[in-house]
Amino acid sequence: MKFWEIKNEVNTDVAQLYIYKEIDNSNWGDEEIATPIKFAKDLQELGGKNLMVHINSCGGDVFAAQAIYNQLKRYPGNVDVIIDGLAASAATIVACAGNKVTMPSNTAYLIHNPMNLLIGFYNEQELNETVIALKAVKQTIINVYKMKCKDKITDKLLTKMMDEETILTAQEAKDYGFIDEIDDNNVSSAINKGFLVVNSVKFNEKSFKNPQKIMDILNNKGVKSMSEIKKSGGIIDKLQGIIDNFKSKNEEKPLENAVEQAKKAERERILALNSLKIKGNDTINALIDEAIADETATAEAIKPYIDKIAQNVGAKNIVQDTIKDYIDGGAGQINAMPSDDMMQNNDDMKTQNILMEAMKNELNVKYGGK
Repeated sequence: MKFWEIKNEVNTDVAQLYIYKEIDNSNWGDEEIATPIKFAKDLQELGGKNLMVHINSCGGDVFAAQAIYNQLKRYPGNVDVIIDGLAASAATIVACAGNKVTMPSNTAYLIHNPMNLLIGFYNEQELNETVIALKAVKQTIINVYKMKCKDKITDKLLTKMMDEETILTAQEAKDYGFIDEIDDNNVSSAINKGFLVVNSVKFNEKSFKNPQKIMDILNNKGVKSMSEIKKSGGIIDKLQGIIDNFKSKNEEKPLENAVEQAKKAERERILALNSLKIKGNDTINALIDEAIADETATAEAIKPYIDKIAQNVGAKNIVQDTIKDYIDGGAGQINAMPSDDMMQNNDDMKTQNILMEAMKNELNVKYGGK
């Protein structure tokens, strides 16, 4: 028995596809061809007519869901998706095929890691192969989510959310980019004898780690409707969306991110200082090396001095001689300031005096001069 149903009425512009059961990869007890191939034939019969996909499913076989996703992405007509109650597990893969995905405000979106049923006896190598296969499958699911969510969520956060089996409200699903619109058409739901009944579809409670949270969402507990958001002007929700987006990009690790930002700033500072170096000019390059060692020095702060030294040959020679004498003869053999007579007889010395004052400070730090 098929888990999907297609309604294609003659006088309508849009065909309707309903996925209201568990997604299966084969027709058990049926001699028909495999499910994805049959699904492709049913799509082909629509002749490219625009399609609205209705989803109310707890998921199922990930390979069948991936095959259906790819078929919907290749479908020549427009494909939109509306989640009529619950989109969970593999059903979320199919949902991502929609050009526009809509959720009523009291529906739920659930993502988690792929799982594999093992029956029998396995050695270590065989179990490791299963782990490798599950990781590969998980990455294919993340790739689908990223195609839909774009830059609203990171791979690391997606991995964490799948590890924790995350249940999202319609607003959260929109904030992360899984869906595009929320509407006010609420769905009916109830818990009955161990089953969640969502829009007339029964789901076994044991299929979920936290069925109560799903019911809270379906019953609109703590969830705003679209009309309430509109009445409030949406300001609070927009601010919350900005905060949630920041958290998703920073993965809720402020200390780790602060360290990374500091490292990035230091790399940029060093690159900027190194860009001021002049090939063959040992004087300027030595000063820049000193600035790099001083964590507070910036390219912007020392560039004026570097420019003056580079443009004034006389000053450049004096600085070079000063450094050489300072190293070879000791601080006592060098006068940091020219005499008054020198200043009166040579106007160029005024400029050199400014440069020497700056150089004196650098030399004092480097060589311990007075």
